[in-house]
Amino acid sequence: MKRVIVPMLLVGIVLAGCGPQALGEVGQVVTVTGQVESIDLTPMAADGPAEIVLRTESSGQVTVYVASCFGGCAQAAYDQLPEIEAGQTWQATGELQEDGSLSIYTDEGHSLSAAG
Repeated sequence: MKRVIVPMLLVGIVLAGCGPQALGEVGQVVTVTGQVESIDLTPMAADGPAEIVLRTESSGQVTVYVASCFGGCAQAAYDQLPEIEAGQTWQATGELQEDGSLSIYTDEGHSLSAAG
């Protein structure tokens, strides 16, 4: 019986290491690259952020929020929004939030660009 338990524990440990990796610490500026699964600009009509969902190889699904420009914003990232389509590969650099999403809200250190 013990012979079966030990190999199963090892398989569980190996598989746990293959899951999505953490992007970093909350508040850090991090970069992800992934395929666009969806983009939603409708929240911007009420001064909310655009929402881009990227599928990354290392971290799985990552939601990226791009601030609207009614207040301060990342103008360069904001200007890129009309070019984004599902299936394309994009790179986003923004502040890591507690829920694992990224927020792009300043031109200093934050960016959004086509990657492929």
